[in-house]
Amino acid sequence: MVHPARVFRKILAWLAAIILVLVIALVVCGRVFLLRPQTFLTTGTVTAALRRFGGAYQPRWASLSFSASAVGPGRHRYLLRAKDLCLADRLESVEACFDDLDLGVIVAYSRRGASLERIERFSVLGKRLRLDLTRRPPGPGFQWNAGSLDLSRLVPPALTSVKVDALRVELPAVVVVSSGGALSGSAWVRLTPGRRRPFEFSADLRRRTPRGSERFKAQVVLDSDFFSPRPMTFVDASGRLDMGSQGRAEATARLEENPAGDRLLVFKAKVSAAQGRLDGDWRVKQAADRYAAAGHLDVIVSTGPVRRARLTDCRIDGRLRPGAALPSSTDLSCRFEIQPVFMKDRRLGTDTLSGRLTGSGLLEDAFGRPDRFTARLSATVDPIKDWYELSGRASIDVSGRLGRLPETLKTGLAAEAAVKVARFEDIVARLRDTAFAVPAPIHVLKGPLVLTISAEGEPGAEVQRARYRFSSDLSGPRQRLAVEVTGNLKATRPLTPARSFENDSEVVIKEAALELPWLNVVGTPKVSVDRRIKTSASPATAPKAGGRAPASAGAWPLLPPFKSRALVRTEKPLTLFSNLAKDPIPVAVDLAVTQPPAAVSGTIGVRKFDVVLFRRVATVDHLNFLLKPGSPVCGVEGLILYKTPYAVIRIILSGTTAKPRVELASDPPMRREAILALLIFGKNPAELDLDQTASVGNSQAALQSGAFGLTSLYLFGATPIEHVGYDSAAKSYAVKLRLPGGIQMDLSSDLGRSRDMRLRKLLAPHWAVQSEIGDQNANGSAVTTFLEWFNRY
Repeated sequence: MVHPARVFRKILAWLAAIILVLVIALVVCGRVFLLRPQTFLTTGTVTAALRRFGGAYQPRWASLSFSASAVGPGRHRYLLRAKDLCLADRLESVEACFDDLDLGVIVAYSRRGASLERIERFSVLGKRLRLDLTRRPPGPGFQWNAGSLDLSRLVPPALTSVKVDALRVELPAVVVVSSGGALSGSAWVRLTPGRRRPFEFSADLRRRTPRGSERFKAQVVLDSDFFSPRPMTFVDASGRLDMGSQGRAEATARLEENPAGDRLLVFKAKVSAAQGRLDGDWRVKQAADRYAAAGHLDVIVSTGPVRRARLTDCRIDGRLRPGAALPSSTDLSCRFEIQPVFMKDRRLGTDTLSGRLTGSGLLEDAFGRPDRFTARLSATVDPIKDWYELSGRASIDVSGRLGRLPETLKTGLAAEAAVKVARFEDIVARLRDTAFAVPAPIHVLKGPLVLTISAEGEPGAEVQRARYRFSSDLSGPRQRLAVEVTGNLKATRPLTPARSFENDSEVVIKEAALELPWLNVVGTPKVSVDRRIKTSASPATAPKAGGRAPASAGAWPLLPPFKSRALVRTEKPLTLFSNLAKDPIPVAVDLAVTQPPAAVSGTIGVRKFDVVLFRRVATVDHLNFLLKPGSPVCGVEGLILYKTPYAVIRIILSGTTAKPRVELASDPPMRREAILALLIFGKNPAELDLDQTASVGNSQAALQSGAFGLTSLYLFGATPIEHVGYDSAAKSYAVKLRLPGGIQMDLSSDLGRSRDMRLRKLLAPHWAVQSEIGDQNANGSAVTTFLEWFNRY
């Protein structure tokens, strides 16, 4: 009987022998592989491996050859050559076919594994390459770390120690499909280290979109020790991009580093496009823990609020921590020139704003890494001293933490601008004969104007606020206008289509005296077509049936919602000079104006002044107009004192401008008929004839019923009255007035339904001209003029 322990020992002995044989075999194979790799790596084994492990890309070829050889201890040379090689992945995101692929590399083996040491040649002469980026799964986002600057990080880590002897890629048919369209064309890349212009890239592509096709040409030439075994020390590059009708771009850059760690970057760029042009030239030098930059930038655009912007004499100085990529502190100083659109009119004297741009920044460490930062950028405008003075400044503050962006980002904006015009007459002269001409009577004033605007806030905030102040100190021979306006402007979502604005201001009229234009009680009759004569509309202007009338070519576009509230008051009564009043008219204003809805509320008060009324000098003691929001009429409260040889008459006004109430009183007390007789005809009732007596009675009835408006009352008081008629049943009146120049006026009204005025002037014994003005309320007004010929026989 065989003992179990003896059997177990035999099994262990056999296993140990087998393992020993396998180890010896692996050592021998490994030794043979290192010394003679061609024993294992042949065209057949590589072909089988590609078919077995390259199934994801479905490789196929017309011919393939592979050779391997040892070139030193632990170093192999592999040569791969393929004809008509094609690849395609299962996602159909990559498809490529090459006429010839020639690859030669040297791989080094050590205890840490295999590493690519050298690319002796890499040549791809292809037929076509197609990349469909819309079929590729999304990859991880780009992660940026503000650590030390190492030029070798510009290339993949696996290639930082690889030396390239020759690289050549020529693709006559390239297609790249993305969500924005498709690019197709040709491209080639050549890399020959050790020669002049060692790296060259050229592409000629056409982009097709639903709107059409665009052609792009690009060329890049690069000289660098990019793939040398040592860390990269310099890059010398130049490039051109031709986008056809969209524009062209050229750029050159030189980056070099000496053994001491000093770096120098020289960069130049020119870009021209249909929308504008850019030209820049910068030089950045870093030595030890400091760096300095100098250069200029010039930008010209054809659209937007600014036509041209220039930065000149720029200097940037900063301090670096050892091994850090970002500076711990930075200072900026530049001269700038800006050409805003609103200054393109040479009426402003100049079209350029110039000044100085300054900035500073600070980066602090947290737990040994750069984290918290603060920065300020300020611009100060040089005062413009032409026919006006313009000055301004603006600054923006930025702070946050690098590791917690964007939630920790904070920005603050502060800006202030001031415009001063020493001579108001310069504005009048420059705006004369334009749509913005200064109207009379202000156009004759002289003096200074000052406007200041300031704003503070966060640029990205939903609500932006600004403050403004305007003051004037204008004067003339008889006029003066001293006004101060202060206000706040609020903008909600100003950079979105849903923008809206609100204004809240206060207008203080410190002192004002204005000479009103010459006013006539009645103007010269205007000859027009009799409304009984019908005329057809012009074919060019008549709207089509069922259509709308053509819009005006100069119509304003739709403006964003705007709300405004302004308080207007006089510090002391303003003075108005008018030919209708003997003395200047003092007026006090205390109003609130809102929009929308368009409404005015408050009081307009006329203070004491003398006026010619009923052919005598009367005194307006006071006359207050009370305005209410949404009401087209004003409340009236006033007192007029009228002195005659017989008595002092008090005319008390109340009610509204549409229906004023007139109370008459006298000292010594007199009957109402006697007061009216004195006012209208300047006589006692006993001195009146029958027609005048009837006119007094009709006037009394009309006043009691409120038939006369304020304008009618003033017209009656300023013009001789021949006759007053009043129908109490129809509540209508008719007044006949005698005007200077032999003109006869007839007024009639039926208390709101219609108002008519007739003017008649005798031209010759048998000729007269007559003009009728009729107001039919909702039906509008009509003016007709007749030339009369009478007594022909």
